[in-house]
Amino acid sequence: MSPFQIISNWITSSYPKHVIAQHLAKVALNGYRGLDALYPQVKIKAEALIIKMSEDGKQISIIETFRTINRQDSLSSSVTNASGLKSYHQYGLSFDVMFKEHKWSPPSEDWWTELGEAGEALGLIWGGRWKSRDMGHFEWHGTREEFTWEKLKPHFE
Repeated sequence: MSPFQIISNWITSSYPKHVIAQHLAKVALNGYRGLDALYPQVKIKAEALIIKMSEDGKQISIIETFRTINRQDSLSSSVTNASGLKSYHQYGLSFDVMFKEHKWSPPSEDWWTELGEAGEALGLIWGGRWKSRDMGHFEWHGTREEFTWEKLKPHFE
C-alpha cells in the first residue's frame, strides 16, 4: 500500500470521530442548546424542515436536540429504547419535533406522514418508519453512513 493510500485510509477512518468530537466540544464549552447543539448539516436540515412545514400550514417546534448520556439514561423505556451513546441525540445528529398547535395529536395521521416524508426528502431518517414508531424523531447518519452510533460510540466511552 502506498503512503498516500495509508494516509487516505487513516483520514477516512478517523474523520467521523474527529469532526463529531470537535462539534461536541463546541456544544459543551459554549453551552449550546436547541438548534445550535445540532451538528451543522443536521441544523440546516432541521431549519429547512421547519420552513417546509410552515409553508404547508403545519408549523412544528423542535423540542429536543442534544442529550447528555445521563439524560438519555434517565428516560423511560416508553420514551426510548436507546441507552447513553446509543442514541444519535448524544452526537448532535438527531432532533425531535411536535406540531405547534396540535402537539402530539394532529388532526390527521397524514400530518405525520407529510412531516416524515418532508424530512426524508432532506436526507433525514424518520422514526415513523420504525417498528416501534417515533413519529417526531429525525436523525442523520451522514452522506455515506459514516456517522452511525455504532461507529462513534467506541471513541466516546
